[in-house]
Amino acid sequence: MDLGFDGDSELVSHIRASPHTDSRTSIISPNLVSKQLVKGDGAGELRGIQFAQQLGLRVPSVKRVVRQDDNVYIIMTRICGRTM
Repeated sequence: MDLGFDGDSELVSHIRASPHTDSRTSIISPNLVSKQLVKGDGAGELRGIQFAQQLGLRVPSVKRVVRQDDNVYIIMTRICGRTM
């Protein structure tokens, strides 16, 4: 998905400068959030999202995954409402 950035480094800089809802989650646009994870946790997080979708739960759709250094940033749709 093209988010309008020239590369992953520019996107990560935008994520880091964006407002955070907690230490790992950033609101990067009105419709998108980013969740920062350590590399080893990224795959498990994505499997959890896929499993929840299979159960019919309303979960964000993943738009892009960016890896930089020891971090993984999962870019996903923002679902407004109470955080679970």
